Amino acid sequence: MKQGTIISAIIGGLFFGLAFLGLKLTFIPAIALGIVGFVAGELFFSNDKKDFVLEDLPDSVVIGEMKKINQNIYYMIAKVDNVDLKSDIKKIYQTTNKIIEKISKDKNSLKKIRTFINYYLPVTLKILEKYDEIENQHMNTKDGKEFMKTVEDKIKVIARAFENQL
Repeated sequence: MKQGTIISAIIGGLFFGLAFLGLKLTFIPAIALGIVGFVAGELFFSNDKKDFVLEDLPDSVVIGEMKKINQNIYYMIAKVDNVDLKSDIKKIYQTTNKIIEKISKDKNSLKKIRTFINYYLPVTLKILEKYDEIENQHMNTKDGKEFMKTVEDKIKVIARAFENQL
């Protein structure tokens, strides 16, 4: 097991413990916070990190990276089973394509959306990948279903946020 995953698991456990024991939340919200802590740890401690920041690269490379991430988001449409979620993923994909088209024409707008490029776009992909991973585990428990519902709701919010970014 990778060191980053172990640290992420510890962070997730701490989030769960603090929520469940410290804040006296019920099990489902506490487990959801634990999962959020784990995912945040995975994102932060991932060994897949690139050794560069997109803003340090030429515009054409940044746009290429955005296209690559967006293509991976598109592939998630076929991977998930939930029809509503597929629709929201498609909206995110289409909106991101419009954003890419706009910044390709107006390089000044690229500077304005660095946070979107460096954070929100990759995190959206990570969330969808985690959803797919859990969905493939066929977690038919109450907690599993609750987690899936939470992600589905958050993806709707993300789709609206992407439209606002456009």
